[in-house]
Amino acid sequence: MQAAPPKKAAGSRGNRAQQAAKKQLTICETAIARLEADIARLDGEMAQHACDAEKLNELYRQQQDVQKQLEQEMERWEQLSLQAEEQENEV
Repeated sequence: MQAAPPKKAAGSRGNRAQQAAKKQLTICETAIARLEADIARLDGEMAQHACDAEKLNELYRQQQDVQKQLEQEMERWEQLSLQAEEQENEV
């Protein structure tokens, strides 16, 4: 009977780890959605300022920065997703 509590504790730790991984995935997905919205907004602003080369350059640089952040978040999401999947398979 003493073997049962460690099993339960290990399962509990696994469950907490899964919940933490899912929380991180949700945070990451929210960041991705925000960054995608920023890119769409910048696209719209670029269209509005198509004749203003200086403003267009500034917006382009901003868009490139946001695109880079988006790529990083996508990579982070992929890693977190794989970790969450591995944790689910362990349980």
